[in-house]
Amino acid sequence: MGTSNQILKRIIFVLSVMFIVGTKMEAEAATVADARQFTPETAFTIDVATGIITGYTEADINNPLTEIVIPTKVGGVEVKGLAGTFNGNKTVQTVIIPNTITAFGDYTFNGCEKLSMVALYDPAASAVSTT
Repeated sequence: MGTSNQILKRIIFVLSVMFIVGTKMEAEAATVADARQFTPETAFTIDVATGIITGYTEADINNPLTEIVIPTKVGGVEVKGLAGTFNGNKTVQTVIIPNTITAFGDYTFNGCEKLSMVALYDPAASAVSTT
């Protein structure tokens, strides 16, 4: 029973820290939201049965994007999650995702050496918050 309480306390602590850090980064995130342009749908590979984006391909390998903004739909399919999407990407620094995404699979951001921010945006409003 003591172990369960310790785990619960650690989870609450981690969530509290994430909230505080997220609150401090809101100003930066708002700037990102104001200038947001969606990354072209053609850059993403989506599993049409699940709505999971499983891949991202640079449109211009000589001029890679450092900021990726994931649309709410790809090819008419509602985006519900990410799995392995940016695995091994060496250039992405910021990924902005819709808050409608409910699943993150294995290796979504594995090997993203330059990734410094993941932000959520509300498609119904222009609000963005960082996590």
